[in-house]
Amino acid sequence: MPPLKSGLSLSQATELQDQVISLQQGIEKRILHLSREWLSPAQRGTLEGARGFLQQSQRALQESDLQRALNLAHKADLLVISLEQSQ
Repeated sequence: MPPLKSGLSLSQATELQDQVISLQQGIEKRILHLSREWLSPAQRGTLEGARGFLQQSQRALQESDLQRALNLAHKADLLVISLEQSQ
């Protein structure tokens, strides 16, 4: 199914795309850092969930579904934050 029309101007879409890319890159770095730490099996599962949301976000971005990409990146971010706070 193609993404819904977002009603964003070109500059708004570019700004949102930059925001999503920046968020994704930050999450990727934090996931890499956490993957080097000792994590319980439950925490590893949470980390894998974050990776899954990040991958879905990256696919949505490739499909130019910016809002979906942002929402999925936020979900990954929340899982990473929960892991960082439990360290």
